[in-house]
Amino acid sequence: MSRCRDCAPGEACVIPDEYFKYDVDQYGSVQGETAIINELVANGPLACSMATTDAFHEYKGGIFYDDTGDLDVSHEVSIVGYGE
Repeated sequence: MSRCRDCAPGEACVIPDEYFKYDVDQYGSVQGETAIINELVANGPLACSMATTDAFHEYKGGIFYDDTGDLDVSHEVSIVGYGE
């Protein structure tokens, strides 16, 4: 596939006439649970980079705990809230 396509479940993918463009007007770095919660409260959802291991890719549910020390970032997620 040489162009981005829009796809919907059960429908054919199409090449749109125009692409949506998103810009970032602020960025920074936060570390630690309290700092992340404060940032969520102040500014809403944020992106998080994380190192993922083979065990993570086999993860099925619950709280994932990794003790390998792997620091090679290979995955991005959005944090949209906190708590249980």
